[in-house]
Amino acid sequence: MIRYGGKELADAFRTVRKNTVQVAEDIPESKYDFVAAPEVRPVGKMLTHVAISTRIWEKVHKEKLTTLVGFNFFALMDEFNAEENKSRTKAEIVQLLRSEGEKFASWVETLTPEFLAEMVTEPDGKGQKSRF
Repeated sequence: MIRYGGKELADAFRTVRKNTVQVAEDIPESKYDFVAAPEVRPVGKMLTHVAISTRIWEKVHKEKLTTLVGFNFFALMDEFNAEENKSRTKAEIVQLLRSEGEKFASWVETLTPEFLAEMVTEPDGKGQKSRF
C-alpha cells in the first residue's frame, strides 16, 4: 500500500521548486551565462533544464504509457535541447520555473493511489516499476 500519495508528492515538489526559484532569484543575471567546466550547461540553461524536466513525466504518465520499450528518449532530448537553447532573461527563466513547477504539481496532486501503483515496463523490457 502506498502511504505517500499525489497530495504529498505535490507538496514535497512545491517545497523543492520554491527553493529552486529562490536560488535562481539569488543568482545575479550577469552569472546566468557562467559555465563551471567544459561540457557543462551555463547556469541559465541548467535552470531552464530543471524547469522543463518534469515534462518527461507528462510524456510517460499523463499519456498513461504502460511500457517504455521503444520510447524515443532521443527525440525527447532533442525537444528539451531546443527549449533549453531558447534565449531567455533571468526573469523569464524564473517565471518558467514557477509556471512549469505549478503545472506539474497541480497534476501530481490529482494522482490516485491506484494510478501511482500501476506498473510500467522499463526500456529494456526486462523489469517493471510502479508509476510512483
